[in-house]
Amino acid sequence: MFLLDLGETLEEYTEARSQGALIDALLNVGETAQLVQGDVEMRVDVADLRQGDLIAVRMGMPIAVDGVVESGIAMVNQASLTGEPLAVERTVGDDVFAGTSVEEGEVLVRVKADPGQTRLRSIVSLVEGAAQYQSARQRHREKLASRIVPWNFLLAGIVACVTRSIVKTSAALMVDYSCGLKLTGSIAVLSAMRQSAQAGFTVKGSKYFDAVCDADTIVFDKTGTLTEATPRVAKVVGSKGWPQREVLRFAACLEEHFPHPVARAVVNAAAERGLGHRALHGDVEYIVAHGIASTLEGQRVVIGSEHFVVEDEGVAMNARQKARIDHELEGLSPLYLAVGGKLVGAIGVEDPLKEGVADAVRQLRELGFGRIVMLTGDNARTAARIAAEAGLTEFKADLLPEDKHAFVKELKAQGCKVMVVGDGVNDAPALAVADVGIAMGQGTAIAKEVADITLSDGDLSSIVALVKLSRSFSERMDRTFFQVMGLNSAYLVAGIAGIVTPQASSLLHNATTIGLSLDSGRPYELQ
Repeated sequence: MFLLDLGETLEEYTEARSQGALIDALLNVGETAQLVQGDVEMRVDVADLRQGDLIAVRMGMPIAVDGVVESGIAMVNQASLTGEPLAVERTVGDDVFAGTSVEEGEVLVRVKADPGQTRLRSIVSLVEGAAQYQSARQRHREKLASRIVPWNFLLAGIVACVTRSIVKTSAALMVDYSCGLKLTGSIAVLSAMRQSAQAGFTVKGSKYFDAVCDADTIVFDKTGTLTEATPRVAKVVGSKGWPQREVLRFAACLEEHFPHPVARAVVNAAAERGLGHRALHGDVEYIVAHGIASTLEGQRVVIGSEHFVVEDEGVAMNARQKARIDHELEGLSPLYLAVGGKLVGAIGVEDPLKEGVADAVRQLRELGFGRIVMLTGDNARTAARIAAEAGLTEFKADLLPEDKHAFVKELKAQGCKVMVVGDGVNDAPALAVADVGIAMGQGTAIAKEVADITLSDGDLSSIVALVKLSRSFSERMDRTFFQVMGLNSAYLVAGIAGIVTPQASSLLHNATTIGLSLDSGRPYELQ
C-alpha cells in the first residue's frame, strides 16, 4: 500500500507539473503586484489581492489580475490573449487582463475579481474539462483502461481457484493497466499542448492533433493568411508630361488627407522615395468606395478605380493606354490618376506575400500534403500572381464565403482530410466545416472562435511545426500504449508464475508507470 500511495503521489506531481508548465506557456503572469493604499504603495503577493483593491502598473511590468483602469494611460501588449502583434491603448474605464503587460505609460487598475477568477482560470478550466476534445487515441486508451479493471479481478479469481495461492493471487492484483494508460496519455497531451503554446499556436483539444496528423489537404485563404493584408505600391506608370515621380508625388498629395490603407500605401511610397509635396490642389472630396476628387489650376482631378475614373468621370482611355497599363500592372490593383479629363498615370498596389510563405509551402509538400489550395475573393489575375509567388499550383478566385464553404465540403465528399487556414469573417464558414480549422492570431474574433487551432502570429512556419508536433504526438501515444500493455503483461505473468513476489511486481508496475509518465512529458522532437 505504501508503494501504491507513493506511486500515485508521484504520478499526481508529474501531471501537476505538466499542467503548470502549460499554463506558464500560455500566460506569463506576475507573482507580485504594487498595491496602492492612500498615499502608500507596497509590493504584495498576487494571491493576497482581493476584489476592489487598487494596484499600480508601470512600463515593463506585467498585469497580474483582471481589472479596470481607474486612472492613467498605457500601451498594453495583449498578444498572449488576443494575438494582436501591437500594443493597444488602455485608459480610464478600459478592461485589462492578467497575463498582459504594459509597454509604455502607467495606470492604476481596480481589481475586478480575485486572482483565482481571472481569464487564466478559464484556461485552466478548459484544460481540466477538455474531455469533449480528447483525441481518438486518448479516448480509446481511457475506455480500454476502464474496461480492463473487471478483468483484473476476474483473473485474480481464476488464479485463486486454480492455484489456491494467496501470494499468486495477490500478484495478480498488484499489476493493472488503467493507471499507466490513463496517466501517460493525459501527460502526453498536456506536454503537446504546452509545447504548441510555446511554438506559437494554441490547440483547443487533443483530438485536433489527430486531425492535423491525418490531414492530406490544406486550404489557405489569401489576404491576411498568405499575404500581409497591408497594401504597398509596387509600380507606377506615367505618361508624357507626367513622369512616374510626379504621378506618385501628386497622388500622395491627394491621398494624404484620408486614412484608408491604400491611401497610406501611396503616401508611404512617396515618403520612401523622398518625394516631398505641397498642397497645390484645391479642397479634396472623398467619394466612398470610388476614389478622391479635387482641382488643380481650375481643372478637375480624380484618382481611384477604373470604374470611377473612366466610367463615372468619363476620362478617355484608348486601347493602347489600357494595354500598356494592363501589361505593366499585371496582377496588381491599379489606381488611375486623371487631370482635366485626361489620364496621366496609374499606380499598381499589391498586397505583398508574407515572408517565409513559399518556404512553408515547400516544407508542407515534403511532409506529404498532396493538395495545397488557395481560395480568395480577389480577381483571378491577382490570385495567379500570389499563387505563383507562394509556389501554389491550384487556386480559386472571385469566391464568396459560401463558395469557400462549398469548396471545402466538396473536398471532404471526395474523401480528403481537410485543414483550412484563414483569418477573416469570410473564412468562418470554411473553418467551421473543415476537419480542422486554423485561425491566424491577428484575424477576426469570429474566425478564432470557430477555429480549432489559433496561431499567435502570422508566421506559417508554425503550421509546419504543428504538423510535425501532431505526428510526433500520435507516434508517442501509440508507442507508450504498447509499452504499458507489454511491460505490465510481463509483470503479471511473472507474478502469477511465482517468478517475482507481489511486492516486486508492485514495485516494477509503479516504477514503470512513473518512468513512462516522465517519458511522456518530454519535449517532442520536431523533425
